[in-house]
This record gives sequence, C-alpha cells and structure tokens, in this order.
Amino acid sequence: MCFIFLVLFKLITKDSMNIHTITNTIFHSKTYILTEEGNNETWVIDCGDALPVIEYINTNCLSLKGIFITHSHFDHIYGLNDVVKKYPNVNIYTSEAGEKGLYNVKGNLSAYHEHPWAYGFKNIVVLTEQAKLLVFDKLIGIYATPGHDVSCLSFKVDSHFFTGDSYIPGIKTFTLWPLSDKQEAVQSEKRVLEIVTKENLIIKAGH
Repeated sequence: MCFIFLVLFKLITKDSMNIHTITNTIFHSKTYILTEEGNNETWVIDCGDALPVIEYINTNCLSLKGIFITHSHFDHIYGLNDVVKKYPNVNIYTSEAGEKGLYNVKGNLSAYHEHPWAYGFKNIVVLTEQAKLLVFDKLIGIYATPGHDVSCLSFKVDSHFFTGDSYIPGIKTFTLWPLSDKQEAVQSEKRVLEIVTKENLIIKAGH
C-alpha cells in the first residue's frame, strides 16, 4: 500500500525536499528529518529523542538511509542506539573527532549527566570536506566548523545549511567545553555566514 501511494504521489507532484523538525527533550536540541516528495528515502540530521524519529519513519513508509551528526555532544546523539537497533543497516556520518566522541562518555559530555551514554555499534562513516556523498541525488556539502567542539561539521543540503551548534542565529557560540576553542569558533561563525550569504541558504541550527 505504501509503495502504491508513493508511486502515485511522485506522478502528480514535483520533487522537492521537505524537512520535519523535532525539538528534543534534552536541552531542546533539534533533530531534522529530510524527505523528498515522491521518494521513500529519508536522511536524519542529529538524533535526540528516538521514538518520534522511529514513529515518523514508520508512519510515512520511509527507508532510513543515513544519519548525519553535526557534533558528538550528548544532546545531539543520545537516540542513536535505539534508532540503529530499529534500522541496523543505516550508516552514521560524522567527523574523525566525532567518532571518538560517540564512544567516549567524557568526550560526548554524557559523563556529566545522570546517565552516561556511549554508542554501541560500528556502522560509522568518517567524513572530511572532500567526501562525495549524494542525498536525494544531490551532492551534500560538508564543512568543518570547529570551535563549539572539535568534532563539529556543518552540512549543506539543497538550499539549507545545518550548522548544529557551530552557529545559532542570535546566540553567541558556547566555547567553555573541554574540547572547545574560542578562536576556532569565531572563524567558523564567519565561514558559515559567508557561505550562507553567498549562496542564499536557510540556516537550520542545532537548537
């Protein structure tokens, strides 16, 4: 039934990317679920609360292709284990430093929460700015934007720029974590603004 619906939907609509936003319970971090009309593939940016992600995917007959991590702080990753248990073939995309943070309770800051958390799987793809990866047949832009954390990446998908906590409009980047760097944060903010202005992008921040 889902397949028939998707085929009919594709025939009568023009393809375009849609973004479903989830505000998570921990620190109100943001999870973004990317879909395209007429396509049953979906991609996720960061993963806080697992249940609404799973419910959205199942309700809309979607196939989860990958999860991009803007940085490995606990409030942006704590739902990963539950989502990957449900969809074991999915890849997790992060930086080299992000991979380390996923497995380290101090690195991802969960050691300072009530329940320390570490990632329990090995399905990680380490990204650099030179990586070539398609999302809905579009080449995704990958940008190192450290400062808030050494692991920070920002992602350009179509006309949207997912900045995590590297740039939150109207809020100064927080740089008091153990792996923060104030000077790098300033440079990353400038880089984000230059890219957004030059390419007329819509910012989707981590909070």
